[in-house]
Amino acid sequence: MNRLLKYCILLTVCFLVMAAPTCEEEISPVDARRNQIDRLEAVRDDFTSESLSDKHLEVFEFKAVEKLMDYADYLGIIYSEGYAASFRQQARQNLTGFFNTSENSAAALIPRSFSGSYQSCIILVDSVEIIDPLHRETDTRYTGSMSYAEMMLGINNGDTIIFNQSHRTIEIILQMDYKDFGEKSLLVWEVLLGEIGPAD
Repeated sequence: MNRLLKYCILLTVCFLVMAAPTCEEEISPVDARRNQIDRLEAVRDDFTSESLSDKHLEVFEFKAVEKLMDYADYLGIIYSEGYAASFRQQARQNLTGFFNTSENSAAALIPRSFSGSYQSCIILVDSVEIIDPLHRETDTRYTGSMSYAEMMLGINNGDTIIFNQSHRTIEIILQMDYKDFGEKSLLVWEVLLGEIGPAD
């Protein structure tokens, strides 16, 4: 009987705790929509701002590192025989949009020390470091550079070959460009990759 009484008390306390009203104020749908609009305006202001703080520049440098990682992934897809040709072509198109000029994107698509046909190609990027932080060149353009270690692997039926192991540098370009947002076109900051070269 004692045990049953304890369970009833415990269940009652749990029910009261779970059914208690929250301490947070309820947000009306109008207030929620206003908060969402304010956040979107803040993001729009950051991407369309004419001057950038050091904090903003660091965020764009991080975005450049992400693009470098995506570049390595796309390059692995392009040179892997295990993917459909249409998928590899789409990866090639996506990759060309990462670079500031068609010459730089064409140079980036040329595999270094890659020969033969392999089921899978993996490009590993490691030790990424901003060696020249973004700095203003003009009112609408910032440049910098980063270094990274790159390893290119070819894989065939359990056989892995290391084609290339190198340290490289890549230019970072941050520039204002027009982007379409529905029916509107806004001048926004865009991070692009530039020329790739050997590290000193």
